[in-house]
Amino acid sequence: MTAGATPEVTAPPRPPLVRPLVRGSEERRRVGLLLASFARILNSEVALFYQPDGGGGPLPVISSTGQWPGHEEITRSHQGGFVGRALGAQRAALVPLRAGDGELIEPADGARLTHAVVASVSAAKETLGWLVAAFSTAPEQATVTEWATESCASMLALCLQQPTALEALLQADRYDGLTDCLSYTSTREELEREINRSSRADLSLSLCFIDLDNFKSVNDHHGHLRGNEVLSEVAHVLHSSVRSCDTLGRFGGDEFIAILPGTTPGRALRLAARLRANVVDVKVSPGDPPLTASVGVAHWTPGTTGDQLLAQADHAMRLAKAQRGPPRLARSETDGDARLHSVEEG
Repeated sequence: MTAGATPEVTAPPRPPLVRPLVRGSEERRRVGLLLASFARILNSEVALFYQPDGGGGPLPVISSTGQWPGHEEITRSHQGGFVGRALGAQRAALVPLRAGDGELIEPADGARLTHAVVASVSAAKETLGWLVAAFSTAPEQATVTEWATESCASMLALCLQQPTALEALLQADRYDGLTDCLSYTSTREELEREINRSSRADLSLSLCFIDLDNFKSVNDHHGHLRGNEVLSEVAHVLHSSVRSCDTLGRFGGDEFIAILPGTTPGRALRLAARLRANVVDVKVSPGDPPLTASVGVAHWTPGTTGDQLLAQADHAMRLAKAQRGPPRLARSETDGDARLHSVEEG
């Protein structure tokens, strides 16, 4: 099936479900990891998985990447949405989006979506849900895109039926086992991918360099095991503070990187202030002073390499850390220098 073909169908019969909606944080985490990998494979702006709930209302989105966090439903197939059109085919289908379709899967980076591919996630001839990816430009090879989507849908079905089957594959080398952030190497790879995508689609891109203040004292006074627990808690706070389209990486030790696609300098500064404020909620132990962080913000401009962007954010972070008191927040400026900002300014 080609990208230009748009099957028109009536509402497909509601397939039986092997199990109810995905439940539990571990299941959602595994599905989220698969979706993130799926989006990277296809180079899509948005990827999501949803399941019917047995009722007649909108279909709940179970997990997504690249989508606005608050967008949690999708129009049912019999209401004329793109999923209903695509399900006219028995296999994965790449279809052009119509007016209004893009609002159903609005990307967090603001890109205009033009095409979507949909595949059934099935096991033992029963449907578990549907896998969707959306693009700002039509994929060059529609057949390859559809084949890759079907392959990812099969992996997702395996993950849902046997939750631990793909754990080693999902985690191997890509994620830091302590913090569930991307590893150093994977963070660098993801930054290059986002720079290429921002250059191709003329999108904004920002970066936060986050360094915990005086973290060595945590290890010195409470031991490295407690230090690792604190790092894990900090990572959890950072994960909960960013959007699904953002990427968190562990750069080394107590340093983290937040890659923020579709984010202007002003919005990145506000997010940096929120990250820093939320880190304070992590308690080391009763009686200890609050944990704080210094954050440097840099904004990508055409022609800037990943190394240069990281260096700009690192320079801004070190300027923030050099302050004896607040604000501990700085942004790299277009002239190559960095300027301090208060949390209130962010």
